[in-house]
Amino acid sequence: MPRNPNAFHAERGNCCAQPCHPAHCLPPCPPPGCATGATGATGATGATGQGIDLSGAYQTYKQFIIEHPNGTGTPGEAYIVGGHLYVADDDGNWVDTGVVQGATGATGETGATGATGQTGATGATGVCDCSCPLAGSLITSLNFGSPITIDAATGNVTALSPLPPAENIAVNQDAQEIYIANIGGVVTFTNQYGSILGSVNPAAAVSGLAYDPVRQILFVATPDPGEVLAYDVTTRDLLYAINAIPGSGQLAVNPATGALYVVGNDNSLYYVPTGATTPQAETSLAASAGQPAVDPASGFVYVPLGNGDVNVYDAELQYENAFHVGDTASAAAYNPATGKIYVTTGDEGTLAVIDNLALEGIYPVGASADAVTVDPARNLLYVADYGDGLVQRVDGATNAVAGSYAVPNGMYFNANALGLLEAPCTGGATGATGATGETGATGATGSPGSTGATAPPVYAQPSGFANLN
Repeated sequence: MPRNPNAFHAERGNCCAQPCHPAHCLPPCPPPGCATGATGATGATGATGQGIDLSGAYQTYKQFIIEHPNGTGTPGEAYIVGGHLYVADDDGNWVDTGVVQGATGATGETGATGATGQTGATGATGVCDCSCPLAGSLITSLNFGSPITIDAATGNVTALSPLPPAENIAVNQDAQEIYIANIGGVVTFTNQYGSILGSVNPAAAVSGLAYDPVRQILFVATPDPGEVLAYDVTTRDLLYAINAIPGSGQLAVNPATGALYVVGNDNSLYYVPTGATTPQAETSLAASAGQPAVDPASGFVYVPLGNGDVNVYDAELQYENAFHVGDTASAAAYNPATGKIYVTTGDEGTLAVIDNLALEGIYPVGASADAVTVDPARNLLYVADYGDGLVQRVDGATNAVAGSYAVPNGMYFNANALGLLEAPCTGGATGATGATGETGATGATGSPGSTGATAPPVYAQPSGFANLN
């Protein structure tokens, strides 16, 4: 049966007539005319929620649980284990709240390469383990007869006929020439085969020869009238004369500077700078002097004396040191390969070795020892043993006699009557490789790559816990 419309409007009217009509009045009533009630009092503050204390991280659950067994945790204590967040509940047991560590982000771009470090220091040179074959031609003189050459490899002797006995010998390694001053005062230019290439005649007896390989000058000492003559070995022209040296005798030249050192018969040593015609300095010696030697690296001059001393002077004849090597000291020679000085001792038959201004030792080499010359390529020394009529070959590494060469009819006695035309060392094994240089400094660190994107964390709240956010 249809509803009475009048009843509907009556209900609605009654509904809308209420002071604050309900919202369910249908149809809706016009906005109520009653005011909103006063705000109620604030409720009491709720209890503080349980937070967490993130205390560390572990790769695996096994590692974690060994160190933190269940029942040992403090409420709110938390660890990240394999990307999961484990939180201790009120009983100290561990609750896995879920994944909190996102997947690894993409690898960032590689940073720029750092600057190259400085090159390390060069390693030490390896010690040569090669053994150069014997070679070269020794030149010496006989008591009676022409000078001879001795093949260092075979010992074969060749007479340089028809030259008279040689009192002094100098060699030109570059041109492979030999300069021989004979008893008559003529200086002959020859080669190892005895071919006469020319001569110079100082018109006086010759007491000393020295060759300057840098300036290609041959110095010839004449005791009377006390001059040293300088000749161009290419043209054989006289370049100049050095005067004011009484009874000039044995000579030594510094190839690095061209300085000349002259022994006078007044027991003095004279210093003549390059190209000078008079000495610049002199020093008195305690005894007569033999054949001096110069160390071009230091400029020191080593002078063997008849009293057995070896005096050492600087380039301008300032005294440096002295060594006593025996009853007499005859001749000195410098080895450019080792920097050592060798001094013979005449009738004592020994060889003194001086290294870095220190006497290394004195070694026997024969019945006597006078003239001495050096083969630096093979670290060998050759000593004129006139007592035995031999040229002794001495190993510079051990200072022991390694061989000898017989000289027919004996040797002419002179501290400067032995020379050597060297031969290059072309054989032998390659020397050991030098030590590796120090590592260069580390290059500067490259710029860091860009950080990979981090995956968003996922949190799961354990039951019985307050909101962890």
